[in-house]
Amino acid sequence: MPAIQIVCDNCGAKYRLPETFTNTKAKCKQCGSAIDVAVQRHAAVTGAAPAASPAAAARPAMARPAKEQSRPSSRRDSARSESRTAGRRGGRSGDGEEPQKKSKVGLIVSGAFAVVALIIVIVVMSGSKNEPEKKDAAKAPAAAPPKTDAPKPEVKAPAPQNAPAANPVPPTQPNKEPSKPVEANAPKPAPAPSQPPAASKPESRPEPVERWTTMKIASMDMVFDPKANTKPLDYPSYVTDEDKAKMAELLQQFRDGGAKGGRAKDALAKMGHMAMFAIVNHLRELDYKNTADEMRGFELNKVLEKMLMANMGYATVDLDEQIDPRKAEFNAQTVVAWIRNVQQKWPTKEKYDEFIATRQKTLEKNVGDDLGK
Repeated sequence: MPAIQIVCDNCGAKYRLPETFTNTKAKCKQCGSAIDVAVQRHAAVTGAAPAASPAAAARPAMARPAKEQSRPSSRRDSARSESRTAGRRGGRSGDGEEPQKKSKVGLIVSGAFAVVALIIVIVVMSGSKNEPEKKDAAKAPAAAPPKTDAPKPEVKAPAPQNAPAANPVPPTQPNKEPSKPVEANAPKPAPAPSQPPAASKPESRPEPVERWTTMKIASMDMVFDPKANTKPLDYPSYVTDEDKAKMAELLQQFRDGGAKGGRAKDALAKMGHMAMFAIVNHLRELDYKNTADEMRGFELNKVLEKMLMANMGYATVDLDEQIDPRKAEFNAQTVVAWIRNVQQKWPTKEKYDEFIATRQKTLEKNVGDDLGK
C-alpha cells in the first residue's frame, strides 16, 4: 500500500503515513488532537473527502499554532473542497446525479464549518492580542513621582477610639536602640553595689603549695640520710642516766604502738626540755625511705610541736602510699632543722623555759585579740 497523506482536522498539519502504520488514529504533534486515520485512509482509497468530526469542529482554534492560524482558512477550505470534488468526480462520476448532490451538500457543510472556524479564529486572535497588552500594562512599573527636596509628610497611624493621644515617638534608626521617654521627677536608679575584687573572695585564692613539692630530687637514691650525715645531740648536764633510761623505755613503747605507745608520747611531752634531745636523736635514726619509719617520724614531730606550741612542718605519709622521693627528702631535712633549733634556741633548760613562757603569752594575746574582734 503506498504512503498516504493525512491532515489534522484541528490545526491543518499534514503528515505522510508509512505503509507499516496500521493504527486507526494518530496524535497530531503540533496541537495534540487525535487524527482519524481510518476515515482519511478510506477517503484516500475511495477518493471521498473525509467528513470533519463534530469534536474537531467544536474545538477552539486557539490551540492551533501561530503559523497555522495566520493562514487564510478560506484558501485551505477551497483547496479541500476542490480535492474532495475531484475525488468524487474521479471515483463516482458514473453513478448518476445522487453522488453529485451528496458532494454539493458536503461542500456546503464544509464551507459552513470553515466560516464558523474563521469566525472563532478571528475572535480568539483579537482576544489574545488584548491579553498581552493587559499583562504588559500590569507588569509595567508605575512611573516614579518626580523627586523634590521637600520633606515627605510623616504618616501617622490613626489613634484608637476612646484612647488618649500619645506623644509621637521619633522613628528609630537601624542598629540603634530607641530612646526611652524621660518622665518628670522620676527617681534615679540606685547605683549597683560594687562587688569586691575576685582576689578578696576566699574561693578565688590559689591553693597553697605544699613545701615538699619544691624539693629538687628525682629518685630515692638521692634522699638525704640524717643518721649518716648528722651527729646525735649531747644531753644537757642535768640529765641523769636514770632519765636517759626512762626516755629510752618510753621510746621503745612508742615503737611498739598500741595504747602503751600513746601513753608513752604523753609521758615524753611532760618531761619537757630533756625529752627534746631523746626525740630528736630518735628521729635521726629513722629511715625516711620506709613507710613505717615515715609514720613514726610524723608522730614524734607532733610531740615536739605540742611541747613547743609551734609547727615545724612534716609531710604525712599513708600506710599504703608509695613515697614520693621529694616527700622523703623534705622529712629527712626536718631532722636537720630540729637539730639546729635545739642547739641554737634551746640548748639549756633556762632558754627552753623562757621560750615557753613567751610563747604562752603570745598565744594568749592572739586569742584575746581574736575574741575582741
